[in-house]
Amino acid sequence: MKKYSTIILLLFVGFSLTAQDQEKFKEILTKTKAVYKNKQAFEFDMNYTLYKASDLNKAQESYSGVYAKKGDNTYSKIGAVEYLQSNSEFVQVNHEEKAMLYTKNSEYAAMQDPLNLDSFFDFFGKVSVKETATGWTCELSELKGVSQLPFAKMEITIDKNYQIRKQCLYLVQAMEFIDKGKEVLEPAILEIKFSGLKAFSSEAQLKLQEYIQKSGASVKPTGKYKNYELVQV
Repeated sequence: MKKYSTIILLLFVGFSLTAQDQEKFKEILTKTKAVYKNKQAFEFDMNYTLYKASDLNKAQESYSGVYAKKGDNTYSKIGAVEYLQSNSEFVQVNHEEKAMLYTKNSEYAAMQDPLNLDSFFDFFGKVSVKETATGWTCELSELKGVSQLPFAKMEITIDKNYQIRKQCLYLVQAMEFIDKGKEVLEPAILEIKFSGLKAFSSEAQLKLQEYIQKSGASVKPTGKYKNYELVQV
């Protein structure tokens, strides 16, 4: 009987800690959102690094990026790919493929915004929060049912000023890497570091008309993107 009582006690303790972590995460998230919301126009640098899950000491790929926000409009760039959300419209530009995607799907747009952590929270069944000397490490795991998310677990590092410093995304699909001259499939982790928060500097990046031209229901690339292939979803 004592053994069963111990198991029941452990179950309740586990539930209590999970619920406590969820509330703590929501509190941290609310304060983090307030910090960025109070800055009406800002930008910061991002660095994307891809690792094999089995070797976090050796970067396999690395890309620099930038994120900018003014009001409800956001812009980000990762290597050769740009993202723009202007109110309810979203544009993705891939310069290597000379291709452009246009959509009014708000869920798709939200998934591309690294600050929109609310859009990720509902996909996960487990939250854990660990306080450190400089802030908190929050882990979201255990996906709920079928999900379109490309990652199965997410770690978020937030400092004591409630600014996001790092995200680690544990990708769902194994990726191809070259190992001793051969292609191998291995689990991968994408690390995103945030730095250099400063005042917003470039208006052109956030102007939808710099990317597309609309006439009724017709949408086509314009300006320096006029020869790009456009996909509308």
